[in-house]
Amino acid sequence: MQSKEYDVLRGEVNELDPSVDIPTREEISVYYKRWGDFMKDMGLPSRKKILDMLNDVREGLLDDLSM
Repeated sequence: MQSKEYDVLRGEVNELDPSVDIPTREEISVYYKRWGDFMKDMGLPSRKKILDMLNDVREGLLDDLSM
């Protein structure tokens, strides 16, 4: 989803039900930065490294199945 599409969708939902609290793109960005800082402080891998590991496992499983 493009950022402009998100802003439009967020606005439409807020018009339909103002009680729903949908975060702004900036709030989401701050959250992901905090999460990244937490992961680094804990010595855990980044989201990208986790995705790379999962892709490696998936490729390995697909290779095993193709044999």
